[in-house]
Amino acid sequence: MTNQKVPQDTSHEKKVPLTEVNPPMASNVKVPRKEASPASSPSKVPPMSASTTPPQDISSQKASPKKDHRRKYHGSMKYKTKFSSSWTQAYPFIQPVRNDPYSFLCTVCNCTVSCSHQGERDVQRHCESTKHTKTCNALKSQPTVRPQQDPITDKVTTAEVRMALALVKHNASFAMADTISPLVKTIFPDSNIAKSYACARTKTTSIINLALKPHFRSALVEQMKTGPYSLATDGSNDEGISKMNPLTVRVYDVNEGKVQTQLLDTCMSTGATAEILFENINNTLSASDVTWDNCVGISLDNASVNMGKRNSITSRVLNINPSVYVNGCPCHIVHNTAKKAANSLCAVTGFDVEDFLVDLYFWFDKSSKRKAGLEDFCKFCKQEYRKILKHVSTRWLSLLDAVTRALQQYAPLKSYFSSLSEKAPRALRLAKVFEDPMTEVYLYFLQCSLQTFVSFNLYLQREEPLISTLHDRIQSFLRQLGCKFMKVNAMADVEPHDVDWDNADNQKSDIQLEIGLATKGLLLKYLNDGSVSPDQVDTFYSGVKAFYSRAWEYGLEKLPHSDPVLQNASFINFVNRRNDDCSFSQVEFFVQRHPNLLPFADPAHRNALCDEFHEYQLLRAEDIPDCDSRLDALWFHIGKLTCGAGGQRFKLLSQVARLILTLPHSNAEEERVFSLVRKNKTCFRPNLDPDETLGSIITIKLAMAGKQQPVAKMELPPKLLKDAKRATWEYNKSHSSK
Repeated sequence: MTNQKVPQDTSHEKKVPLTEVNPPMASNVKVPRKEASPASSPSKVPPMSASTTPPQDISSQKASPKKDHRRKYHGSMKYKTKFSSSWTQAYPFIQPVRNDPYSFLCTVCNCTVSCSHQGERDVQRHCESTKHTKTCNALKSQPTVRPQQDPITDKVTTAEVRMALALVKHNASFAMADTISPLVKTIFPDSNIAKSYACARTKTTSIINLALKPHFRSALVEQMKTGPYSLATDGSNDEGISKMNPLTVRVYDVNEGKVQTQLLDTCMSTGATAEILFENINNTLSASDVTWDNCVGISLDNASVNMGKRNSITSRVLNINPSVYVNGCPCHIVHNTAKKAANSLCAVTGFDVEDFLVDLYFWFDKSSKRKAGLEDFCKFCKQEYRKILKHVSTRWLSLLDAVTRALQQYAPLKSYFSSLSEKAPRALRLAKVFEDPMTEVYLYFLQCSLQTFVSFNLYLQREEPLISTLHDRIQSFLRQLGCKFMKVNAMADVEPHDVDWDNADNQKSDIQLEIGLATKGLLLKYLNDGSVSPDQVDTFYSGVKAFYSRAWEYGLEKLPHSDPVLQNASFINFVNRRNDDCSFSQVEFFVQRHPNLLPFADPAHRNALCDEFHEYQLLRAEDIPDCDSRLDALWFHIGKLTCGAGGQRFKLLSQVARLILTLPHSNAEEERVFSLVRKNKTCFRPNLDPDETLGSIITIKLAMAGKQQPVAKMELPPKLLKDAKRATWEYNKSHSSK
């Protein structure tokens, strides 16, 4: 055979490793993966017989390259870690980097470090680095050089804070700050403070949210931690997703010497169940580290979600602190009493005063033509034109005002509707009502009878503490109602709940019923001239009895006329200190009810407290300046009286009195909060955040209401000015990282 390469099929043969064919090589010699160049001389193959299989030419045969199973992206899937603001709690010297969320700035080393690999572990690794450690040691060894503060800076900050307070106090838009800032520079060109004044709407908002609100709120929280407080809450009628349930706090400010009501939180919620509402209240207190131990009272309206015995806010509060006094708002009760009485009058007589007033208002509301027509009839009747008032069934005082205005315009209104040719249903209803002469009689009766409800409701809406006189005023209100339709002998020397009011023998005759002189004179006139029949008169008197009977029944059922807290709180009323029912047992009632806040149960404190009480009863009116002033101011003076040795004369008794003065007498403060909301969140400022800026505005306004100094003379502590300086920086920092 000739010496040539013989092609062989080696597909079925076992592959032999190169180490078995080639001679062993040194360990430090690398075996090339590529084969020899084709230009090199091939190895000679020795002659073979036909029976022998020719050996392979390994050196000349090309080895097939190994298949690369590597993926396109080597290693596991990689994710970058963004900077988290929570890291700054453990590492306060790091800050986010603008436009680079995967890095952080080390203010110590003044360098940017990536955190995209392991996140917080990258921060820790940087802190352990040699560079960071050396820099920290170098900074510790250097003396601190405090920059000299410009004396104008504090004055400028003071001016900016006072301007923010003025805008809040007068319900002004913060957009005014954009004009005020350049305006003061123009008006006062010679003032260095005016030249440096720069407080537009953004800075004003930051000062209000980040400086003023925390300042007033922290002072309130501190008083709640150290003394007694009462809570009050009510739900708004918002139509949005979240509803406002402002939580106000009633405390006795020993510095101002008066009881103040301030806003703790707006308590926004998306539900109205007792569980959700109580959880909001409890979370708000917990966030401020305030416990329920110092809570002595809570004021709520009379809805079942608030006052229910089993599943309500009341049941949950009493489960935590059984000594809390729960006050169902008497203003709502008095309003509902008048409404129930008017419904009973309608059921007997058929005259629905609320439907009549609503129809009357909306007939003239949007029509200038109808108002002009009524004005012509007013001129014809020689009366001054007056706008028809709107009655809202949920407003406490609107019914009497609307009835009075309808009576003032009654003659022109009667002539107007009698000559009206329109066939609209509302016009026909009103014309029919004015045709009946008894309509005027009913309106005069309601004007007379509603005075009792309105005067009591106005008394309950006072801001000053009334807890000591509430029991007597409730008793007086019930007796006034009873005397209008019951005989005096039936009520004399008997508690209201013991009166047999349903007995016909104890009720007055029709002629003796209290309906007002104007009503009685008008009714007699119409009866004599034949305008009304005797049957109509009898129906009227039956309606009057139904009116007063229902008012008495509902008021007796709902008003707390026998509440022991109200009965025992009367001793702090200076006028009643020498009455027969004023005794030391009233003081002991509150000491036993609140042993944590009034730890006077031991014999020594009890004897000292008893001596102070007897000395208080012997006080003369000349000893107390302005003894006819508010009770909280009066007890502020009593607490400052000193004895011969120089100590406080009524140290223990004044603490008991301050606790009682903190108890709520109504829920009117919540309605004032909603009034503040309507004054600030107008159609020109519809986007005020209730949980932020709007809540801050209400917090500041309520806190300023208790201050006796105007904005120009209000004391601004250094910490407040420091927070105001940081306010804009904090705002820019929080918004730059978003």
